[in-house]
Amino acid sequence: MPVRPGWGIRAYGDDGAEPLFEAAFCYDCDQVRLWGPAVPEHLGQQLFDAASPYAQYLRLCFRSA
Repeated sequence: MPVRPGWGIRAYGDDGAEPLFEAAFCYDCDQVRLWGPAVPEHLGQQLFDAASPYAQYLRLCFRSA
C-alpha cells in the first residue's frame, strides 16, 4: 500500500500567485515531501522525527486549523 501524507502546507511569495513550495507530511513514515519551483530536486524528500515535540506541536496546529 502506498504511503499517503496526511497533512500539508503551501508557502507563497509576496505576489501570492503560485506557491513557492508545498510540503506534505507523513507521520507514519517520518517523511516530508517537498515540491515547487523553489525546491531543488535532491531536496524533494526529507526525513523528520514525527515523535519529536516540535513535530507533535505542528500536528496539533494542523488538527486545530
